[in-house]
Amino acid sequence: MRAVILAAGREGDLEPLTADIPAAMVPVLDRPVMAHTVGLLRRAGVEEIVAVLRRHPQAVRRHFGAELVYEIEPRPLGTAGTVLAVRHHLGAEPFLVLSGQMLTDLDVAALLDTHRAGGALATTWAGRDIHVLEPAVLDHVPADRAADWEADVFPALGERVRAVEVPGYSLALDSVARVREGAFDLLEGRVRLPVTGEEVAPGLMLGEGSSLDGIAMIEPPVWIGDDVQIGEHAHLKGPLVIGHGATIGDGAQLRGSVILPESTVPRETLLVGGVAGPSRTQGRA
Repeated sequence: MRAVILAAGREGDLEPLTADIPAAMVPVLDRPVMAHTVGLLRRAGVEEIVAVLRRHPQAVRRHFGAELVYEIEPRPLGTAGTVLAVRHHLGAEPFLVLSGQMLTDLDVAALLDTHRAGGALATTWAGRDIHVLEPAVLDHVPADRAADWEADVFPALGERVRAVEVPGYSLALDSVARVREGAFDLLEGRVRLPVTGEEVAPGLMLGEGSSLDGIAMIEPPVWIGDDVQIGEHAHLKGPLVIGHGATIGDGAQLRGSVILPESTVPRETLLVGGVAGPSRTQGRA
């Protein structure tokens, strides 16, 4: 089984979080959103994953190394045109196509079984940008222009495309608000994906090299990554996510927020309902 992860498309309203990384590498708790998807595919038995990149491709390569096959999209080709361009990687069996900035715990086996039973050229998870495709569907993709599945290919195929409902969660992380929403959904168990960390108390996860010494107050649910430095007299109220390597200053008060990896929150900061990155903060402070 093969899969194509589209990580070269529009990034939506994600600035400044994507100043130095593509949208697919925006962290959701302990790893980039795309890493959650790669793990999901591997657990489902997908052997080869082709990642199509354009902006900041080196960030993806550094994280995944030789685990993925990489292709660089030279210009926007559309969701279907991009897959047509990597056809030489796909073989003769059905394959999956997913967005690199989609947080999902899709039941991959259920979607594949539904596709095989239905006999369609394309089976799509209704309302989501996740498809199982027969190689022959690529014969219907225009080769001389950009093309999207929903607008340019599927309408002409009629009943040879099936939209189905299968179990699972999905959320396109196309805005800062949705990054926060996805992080909290994973933190609070609405997304069934593995996350690292030790549960030191109900709803409180703590990573390696991190300590709660000196904290004035902590109210779960809270997830704290590896090697996080938290100053004295800090107040942490969930839902709250603090990424790997972050530094929280003395007396900071954080509530309902996401602190991305390697970020620094200055002492005495009050942050409510925000997203803090390494150099900037978005949300209410």
